[in-house]
Order: sequence, then C-alpha cells, then structure tokens
Amino acid sequence: MFLGHSGFTIVELLVVIVVIGILAAITIVSYTGISQRAIAASLQSDLDNATRKLKMYQVEHGQFPDGLNGSNWPANPVDAKYCLTATSGNQFENYVVNNGTNPQTFTLNERNTEF
Repeated sequence: MFLGHSGFTIVELLVVIVVIGILAAITIVSYTGISQRAIAASLQSDLDNATRKLKMYQVEHGQFPDGLNGSNWPANPVDAKYCLTATSGNQFENYVVNNGTNPQTFTLNERNTEF
C-alpha cells in the first residue's frame, strides 16, 4: 500500500524561489527610480527658490550678490529674506555672477551629498 507523502518537490521550490527573486528585483528597481526622481525634484525646487531669492536681491540692490557663504547666504540676519537654504542632503556650489553684462547673469549649481 502506497502512503502519500506531503511536501514539495525540488522543482516546485526552485520555481517559487525564482518568482520571489523576480518580484524582489522589480521592487528594488522601482524603488530606486522613485527615490532618484524625488532627489531630482528636491534639487529642482531648491534651485527654483534660490533663483527667486537672487532675483529679488537684484531688484532691491541693482545687482546680484558677489558671492555666497556655503549653502546659507547671507549670514546677516537683516537680509534673512534672501537666505538660500538647501534641502537636507543638498548643497549649493559653484556660484558665479556677472554683474557687468546686460542683462546681469548668474549660475548656481546644487548637488545631493547623500548619493
């Protein structure tokens, strides 16, 4: 008399492991893409806010500021409305201004320091 043994065969176990691996890979790729888009949106938002504040400074003072102090300019509390602040993990860099041209121009880069 044959007694039925319950359990899984090696092939069934391998199929389940492969399916779990594929699902894990899809999840990791999706998460990485979402986090990269979030970082890009954060950088773009910081640069848009910095551009607005630098243009406000130009309107009031007739020119763009000569330089920035790190990611938080200016340090003077009187000019706090022009304070450029980067989101956590982001940092402003490479500020270059040309007040001698018409129109006056500036460039400002920002990078994410966490990745």
